Amino acid sequence: MATVGKIRRSGCIHTFGIGSIIDFRSQDSFGAALSGIAMGLEAWEEGRAGGKQIIHEPRLEKLLAKSSFYLPPVPEETKHGQTPNPSTGLWAKRFPNMLQCPSCGILQVSDYWSPPKIGDPLRLCTQCSRPGKNVFAAPVRFVVACEAGHIEEFPWAAWLGCKCSPPAMRLDQSKTRAGLAGLILECMNCGTKNSMEGVFSEHALLNLGFRCSGLRPWLNGASREDCDKTPRALQRGAS
Repeated sequence: MATVGKIRRSGCIHTFGIGSIIDFRSQDSFGAALSGIAMGLEAWEEGRAGGKQIIHEPRLEKLLAKSSFYLPPVPEETKHGQTPNPSTGLWAKRFPNMLQCPSCGILQVSDYWSPPKIGDPLRLCTQCSRPGKNVFAAPVRFVVACEAGHIEEFPWAAWLGCKCSPPAMRLDQSKTRAGLAGLILECMNCGTKNSMEGVFSEHALLNLGFRCSGLRPWLNGASREDCDKTPRALQRGAS
């Protein structure tokens, strides 16, 4: 666990509320990108720094028919020069877990890449990095969501459609075609290629046989439920 950024406490109940995808830029690694999903209320309790997260306001409770309210956690205070405990404050889980090297285009899950140091959430492409110039893998652009609020990883292998198990995937922008039509997903093992054209159409994933998995990655416990809604590809960070 590591501290990856800061957001205002008020943002925890608005822009960066539970289940929101939050983009961060590293302050000490040339602006390397990180993306996480804000965890649920049980994580707010885990992230407290000795303070009470449950608060009471009788008049507001009566008006809204609620028994209590939760206060977003903040990191524990430290003396000057000390490193705050990264387990306190608001928790987020890496999402999406699929990362892409901006140089060579390789797509792989986060565990494939090398951290620059133990405990660092950033991931290096050792193939493209050089002494004095690190190349960091970045979160992929696409995720999948449904109108019931479930969200999950984009099915890259299914979209590619090759028979390799697993495929060695790369995503490159064509020099002759613009937009999604020029964004080419390729298996480096067998040479199968497919463009990302049409990925945002309503039934694009259903036509692949892909169904909503009912995933709720912001929850630690019951993170899956039955769902018959249509899954659709979205750009990460889209509203």
